[in-house]
Amino acid sequence: MAYAKIQNGTILIVYPYTWTDFESDNNGTVYPASTNIYLVFPLTDAAKGGFTLVQPVATTPPVYVAAYQYPPLETTPIFIDGVLTQQWAAPVSFVPQSVSGIQLRSAVMASTEAAAIASFVSAQSAVIQMDYNTTDVFNRGDVLLAAIVTAGVLTSAQVDALFVAAAATVV
Repeated sequence: MAYAKIQNGTILIVYPYTWTDFESDNNGTVYPASTNIYLVFPLTDAAKGGFTLVQPVATTPPVYVAAYQYPPLETTPIFIDGVLTQQWAAPVSFVPQSVSGIQLRSAVMASTEAAAIASFVSAQSAVIQMDYNTTDVFNRGDVLLAAIVTAGVLTSAQVDALFVAAAATVV
């Protein structure tokens, strides 16, 4: 069971609230290690005279996204229907280094940048247009993608976002 220290019923102070935090809050008081923090905390000096409580956090299973090769990360719990609930997020810094051609082209078509990318590609030579339309795999460092960034059609972050969206596309 995970716990969080909250104030005024909704302000998260410490998460996760551990046994070490409990001992630190109650310096000089000895509790057996089997003590249920949630039940004992309201009786402690740390809780008296204030609006601070320890509340259990409802656990939820992590949501795995096939596009990510790394497990989701636990984030700050939030109140859902009055219950402090564990939250998960995809690894923020993971950008796939390659995606299939159909995945990237599908992500482009679904993006708000689709018209700008189509305009850029159509202004290129027939060979580059054919390459864009038939490439089996796009690598993050491809020359065409670098040219799109250099031309100001997309930022590097927007290309990263397209790769993340493309990796999540099931074809």
